[in-house]
This record gives sequence, structure tokens and C-alpha cells, in this order.
Amino acid sequence: ANLITSVVTARLLGAEGRGPYAAAISWPTMLGGFAVAGIIDAVLVEIRRRPQWTLATVAWAGAAAMACATLITAIAYVGMPILLGPRNAQALPIARAALLLTHAIAAGAIWRYVFAGRGQFLLANLAAFLPHVIHAIAICGLALAGRLTVATAIAGLGAGVIGVQLLLLPFILRELRGPW
Repeated sequence: ANLITSVVTARLLGAEGRGPYAAAISWPTMLGGFAVAGIIDAVLVEIRRRPQWTLATVAWAGAAAMACATLITAIAYVGMPILLGPRNAQALPIARAALLLTHAIAAGAIWRYVFAGRGQFLLANLAAFLPHVIHAIAICGLALAGRLTVATAIAGLGAGVIGVQLLLLPFILRELRGPW
């Protein structure tokens, strides 16, 4: 789904928007993955092994992931002009703004693994797939309205990532409360 959304968005943005969009969108996705590297596997193992510790496991995993995401995002924010180079200088402000999604992407990964660890595979799959569906709907709606820009495309991704977590919040709270 992410591949399809990215290709469609790049096509709709055209040649002038494709590069800045790719430069901006790749950072939070990559950094969000780095922020939870190893943590999400530990969440899955611990929740399967000790379901009564789900709340404590998620609290520690969330704190560790958010600390990692903050550190990685700060380093990327400072290093981004060097990493993007002078050819992509126009993409720098929007790419830096997109870094705000790093934390939401990391949190979404943790919730997916909490659901999987608790045996809620449908919810785990929805948490993985729905952000892309919402992003695709936002992209299509923005394109039809003639409002699609790099900034609105990234805002559409943010709506998908954060929107799904809000939609799944009742299920997240249920998994954290029990029953164990």
C-alpha cells in the first residue's frame, strides 16, 4: 500500500514536486523504523511471555522508543542540510517539518506489535494498513480539489498515521487494561 501511495502521489505532484516529496517523506519513515529497532520485537516477546505485564512493557517500550525518536530526529534535523545537499535546498523546510511524524510512526509500530503480542492480528493488520488507506484517500481528495502540494501530501500522511492511532485508541486502551 505504501508503494502504491508513494507512486501515485509522486505522479500527481509532477516532476517539480516528486523530489521534495521523496526527500521529505523518506526521513520520518526511516527514522521511525530506527527508533523502534529491536524494541518492537522485545514488546512482542514480553507480551506473549508475560501478558499481565502488558502495561509496564508498553510504558517502557514507549519511553525508550520516544527517547530514541527524539535523539534521532534532533540529529537528522541538524544534519539534514548536509544530507540533502544544495540540490535539494528547497525541500529542507518541508523535510524538517515532516520529521514531526517520526514519533507517530514509531508509536504506531509499537501498537501493531502490542496487538500481535496479544493475539489481536486483525487489529495489528489494520494498524499497519489503514494509515496508507487514509493517506491514499487524502491524496485523491486533495488532487480532485486541486490542492495537492508536497506539504498537503505530507499532511495527508500525518492524518493517516495519527488518525489510525486515534481510531484504534479504544482497542489500545482495552489491550492495556486486560483482562489478563
